[in-house]
Amino acid sequence: MSTPKGFVFKLQPKLDQWAEQEDVAERLLVLALQEQREREGNLRVAREKMANGVQRLRSARDNSPDDPGFNVIEAGRYVSTMEVVVVGLRSTVQAKEQELEEANRLLALRRKELGEIQQAIESLERLRDKQIEEYLQEADRTEELARDEAAIQAWTRQQQVRPEE
Repeated sequence: MSTPKGFVFKLQPKLDQWAEQEDVAERLLVLALQEQREREGNLRVAREKMANGVQRLRSARDNSPDDPGFNVIEAGRYVSTMEVVVVGLRSTVQAKEQELEEANRLLALRRKELGEIQQAIESLERLRDKQIEEYLQEADRTEELARDEAAIQAWTRQQQVRPEE
């Protein structure tokens, strides 16, 4: 609704402030979404590395002493090393899962903040629209009263000009 000439919305500075906050909240939401997607990618990579490490560990455990060139000591060291690597990879995956959970919490918070700001803006806009409507109605009443007053004055002058019959 366009603002009529002469209308002053006293809460316009507050509405403008909320609009600025909305812009900031939208930018923060975009950043949170980017962070969440980055964390998802990091977790996916960590899980792939862990799966690869687990596969290599299983493969090392499955090596048979019947294979030519099999060295029990080296195989044992390799299996032990791979077990340590897999434990580290699992720890990394858990850390990445926690980072993703935090990114998801931040994203939810940013969405909630933006929603609250948008609700405040909508409330102020509805109030402004209601006040504009009331202003226009009052202007119409004032104009109608002025026309009525002009008509009464015209009638009164006409009655004064006419001699009594």
